[in-house]
Amino acid sequence: MTRHFWLPTLLALALATPAAAQVRLTLTQRSPEVQQPVELTLEVYNSGKTSTTIGRIRRDFVACPPFKLFDKVGGAPRIERYIAADCDVGETVTVPAGQRRRYRVTLPWNDLRPGAYTAFLELPVNGKTRAVPADLRVEPGPFVAELRVPPRVKAGAPLPLTVAFHNVWRTTQQEDLRLCGHGLLIRNGNGRTVYDNRREGVSCIENLVLTAVRPGSVHIEKWVDPVPLTKLPPGRYTAILWGKYNASLPFEVTK
Repeated sequence: MTRHFWLPTLLALALATPAAAQVRLTLTQRSPEVQQPVELTLEVYNSGKTSTTIGRIRRDFVACPPFKLFDKVGGAPRIERYIAADCDVGETVTVPAGQRRRYRVTLPWNDLRPGAYTAFLELPVNGKTRAVPADLRVEPGPFVAELRVPPRVKAGAPLPLTVAFHNVWRTTQQEDLRLCGHGLLIRNGNGRTVYDNRREGVSCIENLVLTAVRPGSVHIEKWVDPVPLTKLPPGRYTAILWGKYNASLPFEVTK
């Protein structure tokens, strides 16, 4: 894995200037993690006693935002600086002392693979370029849930249902993958609910139990609930898992 030892240096330089002591810039992801291009919010807070200037602003958004984007897997960054002749470079605006401003920012790529990224937005602040960092997540992922039952389910027998969590990102992920807090519905072929564990508003009450899953690997959790799974008569059914992760599975119960 490639390590970018100079990333902290980039950030330190951005925070070490006198302008940085007076003006705080924060960049956060605001669009859903499944949406591309990624939408962000830039907040400018001038905590100093004098006005400050921010460049590349057009009304309520950053015009043609220049970015460096680092995939946390490693590798060379993606860079977008735009050519002034082909782009609206915006205007320089003034933020008075003690005031805040918020601006919309759009990441200039819509082909990002699922995973975690660090983006640096480069903006002129008081005439000097500042690199403003943001941590980004692009879904689906890091886990995709899949409901599983055996190929043959016998009528009247307990239903052995499991949930497989696939790590679809390209780095090892750690997360509490217990199923507490998830809901499970089972509906028959007529759409009638024959099982509902009614987990609305219920979450895991114990301390976090983190499970590390390598890229491309699968972690299996068995469905265990105080409400026993119905011993189903023959027929067709659909199981629906909902909560942080969602999945559905049609299955058949035979004699």
